[in-house]
Amino acid sequence: MLRAAQQVNQDPVRLKKFAQQATDADATQREEALVELRNAGVAAVKPLLDIAGNRNLPEAQARARDALVALGESVVPPLLGVLEANNPELRIQAIAVLTRLNSSRVIPLLLRPALDSAEDERVQRIAQAALERLVGEVPSRSDAESLLARKAQEY
Repeated sequence: MLRAAQQVNQDPVRLKKFAQQATDADATQREEALVELRNAGVAAVKPLLDIAGNRNLPEAQARARDALVALGESVVPPLLGVLEANNPELRIQAIAVLTRLNSSRVIPLLLRPALDSAEDERVQRIAQAALERLVGEVPSRSDAESLLARKAQEY
C-alpha cells in the first residue's frame, strides 16, 4: 500500500500538472500544488526545473524557483547534480535556488564556473554573485585551489 501511494505521489504526469500549478498567478493554487510537490520529494525537482529552464516564461521561471526554495533542503542533492549539466539555463536556475537556500555545499562547485574564462558568461556572473552572497567575495584562483585541497583532504 505504501508503495502504491509512493507511485501515485511520484507519477511524472501528475507532478508536471502540480509543477505548472505551482507557477500559477493565484497564491492559493500555488500553495495547494506545493503540498503535493512536497509529498513527491526529490521527484518534484525535474518538472519544476523544466519550467525554470524556460527563458521565454520569466514569471513562471521565478515562481518555479520559489517553489524549489519552498521545498527546502530536499532539493539540494539533485540541484547540485544539475550544476554538471550542459544546459546553461538549468545551471543558472540551480545556482539561483541553491544560493537562496544558503547551501554551503554548493560553494566548491561554484569555483570553476566563477573563475573559468571559458564558462558561459551568464553562468559565470551568477556563480560569482552566488559566491559573493555565500562567502562575501569571489575567491582568487589560489584561494580556490586551497579550498579545494582542504575539501579533498576532508574526504
